[in-house]
Amino acid sequence: MDQQRADKQLQILTNSPLIGFIETDPQGNILDANSTFASILGYNGRQECLGKNILDKYKDPDDRSRLLSLLRTTGS
Repeated sequence: MDQQRADKQLQILTNSPLIGFIETDPQGNILDANSTFASILGYNGRQECLGKNILDKYKDPDDRSRLLSLLRTTGS
């Protein structure tokens, strides 16, 4: 798949009202999210959640460490 097509597919996914999308840095700071994900977390819009830390939303913060470890191991 070429880069332009991949970018378009990502844009469709991130703008979908059916899919919650989030991008964080390794420390858990929210860099980007769509309005669906913001709503799932209880924010009033995507701008409100930008810069917040996703770890504040985890019931068990160790879940994030396990997720990152899995992503590093599997690459996806």
